[in-house]
Amino acid sequence: MFYTLDRTEGDFAVLIDENGLKTDIHISSLPVLRSGSVYEKENDVYIYNEKETEKRRTAAAERMKKLFSGL
Repeated sequence: MFYTLDRTEGDFAVLIDENGLKTDIHISSLPVLRSGSVYEKENDVYIYNEKETEKRRTAAAERMKKLFSGL
């Protein structure tokens, strides 16, 4: 399952899973703290997934491009 970093609040990161459920974890548990970063959880450790993060960022950029190209 993938978890996406939604935001940070103080010393905690708010992750949203694929089902829309929220999980709060200490920011020291994440190797990358950039909103939109994608992680996978293995043995209670959150591992940054660079490939999935880039895939989602590219798709979001394409959606924005299509949205604003019609203006």
